[in-house]
Amino acid sequence: MKRVCIRIPDYAAEAEAEFLEEAAPKTCSALWKALEKPMTAQGIHGIWVGPEVMIDMPASHRVFDGSIIPHENQTCFPNPGDLVWFWFSSGAWFGLSEEVYEFGIVYARDVRMFIPCGWVAANVFGRVTQNLDGLAEACRRFREDGRREITISRIE
Repeated sequence: MKRVCIRIPDYAAEAEAEFLEEAAPKTCSALWKALEKPMTAQGIHGIWVGPEVMIDMPASHRVFDGSIIPHENQTCFPNPGDLVWFWFSSGAWFGLSEEVYEFGIVYARDVRMFIPCGWVAANVFGRVTQNLDGLAEACRRFREDGRREITISRIE
């Protein structure tokens, strides 16, 4: 079983999640490869979807072609603790000038994947298994505090 640690240092928050390899094998494989080295990036609270913190993967971790990740274990209504994956091409909606490799952390109920281009189903590839409450408290603070650093690393 593949597992990752999610850290938000500004809030001293740490949680563990497991990959759902049977439900989303290609998504998990690509993201596990991308996490060969720990990924540190800016997380930002979702604007349109509700209680989700999203991380646009830095170029250093885009070691796969996002356009070839198939639809796997998709939903428009993820659950608290779900880790979700999206890829969008540049121009997917007005004003989007570059590709989006998005890693999302859903931390509470009532998330709906509705963005400027409409309803979008996300690949659910992982689930928080330890300290969802602590992670959720930190994620809530992104709404008022703005961008914060998040580090995601493999647990081996």
